[in-house]
Order: sequence, then structure tokens, then C-alpha cells
Amino acid sequence: MRNNATKYIILLSLVLSYFTFNPTSSSSSANIQNIALIVDASEFYDEDFVQDIINGFSVVNETFNINFSIFILEDYTFYNRFPYKSGYYFRNLVTNQTILAIDVLDTNDYDLIVLMGYELRRGFGSLSSGSRVFLPNLYPDTTFLFYDLAGEIPSYFGDSAKYDNVILVSFSENEIGFIAGTLATAFISPFPEKIALVGTYFSDPKSTALIAGFQAAIFREISDIEIQISYVDNGNNWFNYSSARSLSEELESADYGLIFSAVPNNNTLGIIDGCSTNIPIITIDSNRSGLYSNVYSIVKNNTQTILSLFNVLNGTEFTGAIFTYTFEDNVFYPVNWGNPDLLNQTMTDLYQDIVVDKIEIPRTLNYAQNTSGFEFPSMIILTLVLIPFISAKKRKR
Repeated sequence: MRNNATKYIILLSLVLSYFTFNPTSSSSSANIQNIALIVDASEFYDEDFVQDIINGFSVVNETFNINFSIFILEDYTFYNRFPYKSGYYFRNLVTNQTILAIDVLDTNDYDLIVLMGYELRRGFGSLSSGSRVFLPNLYPDTTFLFYDLAGEIPSYFGDSAKYDNVILVSFSENEIGFIAGTLATAFISPFPEKIALVGTYFSDPKSTALIAGFQAAIFREISDIEIQISYVDNGNNWFNYSSARSLSEELESADYGLIFSAVPNNNTLGIIDGCSTNIPIITIDSNRSGLYSNVYSIVKNNTQTILSLFNVLNGTEFTGAIFTYTFEDNVFYPVNWGNPDLLNQTMTDLYQDIVVDKIEIPRTLNYAQNTSGFEFPSMIILTLVLIPFISAKKRKR
């Protein structure tokens, strides 16, 4: 499933040699012996993504002799956003990530709690009593690692020094979007006159960053194009397969010739199933290359990220820190794009632009008024304003 991606990684690593992981110790950290890994539900991550996470912690166990246990949440149900309260099924019982984490913590078996996922980035929720709790405050002697913060570092974390027991791991989602958009213009020919960019809900930080990067890459190469931004949010639940599928069907019927799916796993499945195989679909963090010939992906190398992270943390006190992984770290790779020579050349050019020349990639969007004559029930549909994207080589971050 990853043949082309593997060829790219090997070729680019040989050409650029810009990322190396060299474990320096096979002994465990003095204060981390056992990890509890709480993973968000399949609505957010596909099986391939989760397996990559498990592989990463398996190698951490083999390399640093740190044990881990996995708790995978199931069947996400949205309750309330303000104040935040979510629900999951776990082992046939209704729970939420906060209560599950507390149950795990109260066993006293773990000294590092990893919350990995789109919704788990919040780090807090409601107890059965209804009161709100932030776990690092409740357990100051336990270290928490929030992995894949989905485009944002929540404001309540504040200064990284505020919490000595919090480690934050995020990715440059705008770079991922820019990579996806650049590959789209290189590989898809003829390029459609109308394309659609689909986010989870308006102001969602991950969708915003991904779409901002993608549209910047498109306008860098093509100026005369119609782009429409749509959101899956139906007013009650922004992770909704049926709403995503209906949106996808409407987009195809309105002659949009490409869809960028900047949404989690369950929504991505809806987008894919709602379109014919004539429509190219570009996804993020959802590897479906073995099943759909029209689906192209950019995914994260979580195994390499986790190895890199623990190589830094091992032997330390695992105190508060912020890690943001970027294209320079060689942890983003394309899947199912074909033509390895063109792929390698495009990615090499992107390395020059992003890492060497440090082009400025937008993180936010500008919108015009709502599109007239093309509206979906219960959807927010906006038309993108052309954002001048000045030549990369003349701009510095």
C-alpha cells in the first residue's frame, strides 16, 4: 500500500539526508517505566494510522525498555461543546476520555498518560458529577503527553512552563496542506476548473490550517480557478458520515472536479463514498490507497515521530515541553500518487521551498460572502477569496 511512499522516503533521504534518528541508549528513563496510551475512536483515525502509533510505541519498548498499554476508545458521540463534554463506548460501557483516564490513573500502574487524538487534545472533560476537570491539574505528579493536537495548542495550556507535567506534540498542518496542494497541481492533469475544500466545522483549527496551506499551493500555480470551502458540520455533530457523503454528492453534481478532504476518518469515508471514481479526492491521515484508485493521501509517519520524541525525552525528567513536527523532520509522506520520479522531484522542490527558503505558508483563511445559488441544507458554504501568494523564494517566515 505504501510502495510509492517508501520509494520516495528512500530516495529523498539519500538525496537530502536531512533527518536521522540515532537512539543513544537502550535503558529506560529514570522516571518513566509504564505508559498508558489512550487513543481516540475510529471516527477520527483509520486503522493504518492507529497501527502506526502502536508500532512506534512497540519500538520505544524495544529500544528504551518502557512498557505500554493501549486503551482505544470506540463509537464517539458528541454531547456538548461549551462546556466540553463528550461520550464514547469503551468495552461496551458508556464513558468519556476524562473518566477513562482517571480510571487508568487510579490504578497507580502508569507514570505517563498519552492522550492521542483529535478530541483528546482538549485534555479535560466532565466527571460523572458534571463538574469540569483538567487532568494535569488533578494529577500534578503524573506526566501527560498530548499527541497530535490537530492544528492547535489549546489556550488553557498557556506558557509551556505553566505545566511541568505536560508534553505537547503537534504537527505543522498548514505545511501538510501545502504539500497536498502542490502535489495536486503536479499530478492531476488536466486540472479541474472548479475544486472543493472540505473542513470539519467553521473555525476548526486543523481544517483551517490544512485548507489554508492547500489553497496557497493551488493559487501559487493556478490563478484562474474556482474554489469553494464547505463544512461537514450539520449543527449537531461535525463528525458525521452521512452529512459528509451528502456533501460529497452535492459537490460532484455541481461539477466540482476535485475534493480536498481536510477532515477526520469517518468524514473522509463519507466524502469518498459520496463521489464516483472519476473525482480525485485528496485526504489527510486516512490511507485508502489500496482500495480507491482516485484517492491520494498525505499521512504522518507516527513511528518515526514517536521514536524521535522519545530519543529526546529518554533520560530526562519528562518535564513540560512543546514539540512541533514539520516537513523538515521528514515525518510527512505521500501515498498513492504514482510516478515515483515526478514524486521525488516535487518533494525535493518542496524541501527547497519550505525548509531552505522558508516560504511563508498561511495558517488562516480569508472569505467572501456566502456563495449564492449553491447552498446545502445545514452546511456552511463559503467561497474563497483569492489570496495573493507571492513567489516563495522572496519571502521569509
